[in-house]
Amino acid sequence: MDFYGRHRQCSALSRCTTKGIQKKSAKDILSITVLLEFLVDFYTFSLLAELVIIPVLTLLVCLQVVAKSNEDHKQVASLIDGVLGVLGVIVLCNAFYDLIVGFGAFANAETLVDFATPLLLSLSFLPFIYLLSIYVAYESAFSRIGFRCDGHGIERYAKWRAVYSFNFRYRALRRWADHLNYTRLDSKLAVRNSIAEVKSRLAYEKQPRTIPEDEGWSPFEAKDFLVDLGLKTGHYKHLGDGEWFVSSSALEIGENFSSNSISYYVSGDEFAAKKLTLKLHALQPGDAHVVSEFVRVAEVLLSVALEGQANTNLEDLIEQGTDAHVTSGVTKISIRKEMWEYSDCGQFEANTNFVTLRISTETLSE
Repeated sequence: MDFYGRHRQCSALSRCTTKGIQKKSAKDILSITVLLEFLVDFYTFSLLAELVIIPVLTLLVCLQVVAKSNEDHKQVASLIDGVLGVLGVIVLCNAFYDLIVGFGAFANAETLVDFATPLLLSLSFLPFIYLLSIYVAYESAFSRIGFRCDGHGIERYAKWRAVYSFNFRYRALRRWADHLNYTRLDSKLAVRNSIAEVKSRLAYEKQPRTIPEDEGWSPFEAKDFLVDLGLKTGHYKHLGDGEWFVSSSALEIGENFSSNSISYYVSGDEFAAKKLTLKLHALQPGDAHVVSEFVRVAEVLLSVALEGQANTNLEDLIEQGTDAHVTSGVTKISIRKEMWEYSDCGQFEANTNFVTLRISTETLSE
């Protein structure tokens, strides 16, 4: 039962940073999966069977990881998935059989205590993790305040004002801490204005205005156009001089661990996203799988951004190796290729290929 309890607590620790995630963690702790895990952990096989099963499962999981890292081994990965699925069903059937046969030994107060104790410990652990995340967020914000304030008096005032204004609102506090990277706090008024700006922005994001087609896209929708494909962005932020921007983390593709990735960028003004940019960073420019994966993601972006109106053969345009521009109504679609060559890295020689797909609301005259 100790392993079961530690597993639940570690899961809560890794996910619990905001109130929304706290709720999700609480639901996970109280889900039906927890009961199944408890039953499987409660009814074990004999020692001899365990000595055989554990090495076999370990070997299968290792083979599964290797097979999924190589596109040529998809069939092997599917086969291993099937075998692991069958073994999982066998383990569950064994647990349910033992439960039915020995229900009297299972249904007692001791079993209830064993089941409830890790759940209660995990649930009671969530508030502590949330308070710890709040503390870390304040530490992060306060460390930046020292670099953005003029004088210790303003710094102390900014810290007090932050605690007074945000208290336990984790999301707002993190947004303000990020906002400090682009804001100078040279007076108490500047401190209050920076906090008010963040609060106003968060309120606007809950009910943003509709963006006309000729002005671009709603940045709060555009940043999530490719989230289902693994290109998750942060929040749409002000960089200064009226420029707003958000980017995704890199999506690794291909068979090599260090090799190829796709990134997604959204830029524009405060209310509308003007440009959507998809960039492929490839160390193997001739890799057909890498190009086809980029084309697949790009076609999803075009379909969502232009509501299926664009009719562009992206793969042919990319393979041409030259820059291309296509228009669709008030929208301009640009494809640009860059090659960076370098060899001053020991005995390793390589070239880097950047393919950029940019969708914007710029007119032809622009």
